[in-house]
Amino acid sequence: MVSSTKVYESAVIPAPIEAVWALVGHFERLAEWLPAIRTCELKGGVRAETVGAMRELTTPDGARLTELQISRSDAERTYSYAMTETPLPFHNYRSTIRLKPVTATGETFFEWFSSFEPEAGKQAEMVALITSVYQSGLGELARRFKRGKR
Repeated sequence: MVSSTKVYESAVIPAPIEAVWALVGHFERLAEWLPAIRTCELKGGVRAETVGAMRELTTPDGARLTELQISRSDAERTYSYAMTETPLPFHNYRSTIRLKPVTATGETFFEWFSSFEPEAGKQAEMVALITSVYQSGLGELARRFKRGKR
């Protein structure tokens, strides 16, 4: 296994932070704005806005992943989660989504970053995959809010 690897992506979303958080802040609504996810269902009976919430994700090719919300602040519009089950060749995946207001324009600065330990020989492939997933989600959010859809 390779030591911890990090991925960071950010974008300005053309909408007020309250509108972006109303979608992104719901732990169970990931499939609504992330093209890499076909379905997202809460598991375990814990509410989506609660630390300890677990979601099961299905990708368009049928792969299943499970993620656990490990921290959350609605006031600061951020949450972190850990991937607990994945068919992908990495371990100890931790990720954070954080929103900040762009006060000059009324838009939202969106940060998405993670760390994980890829299996030997898989670092470049996993960095490219995760970067692509993050970029597709940020692009979808920008398009969605540019069209005025929430």
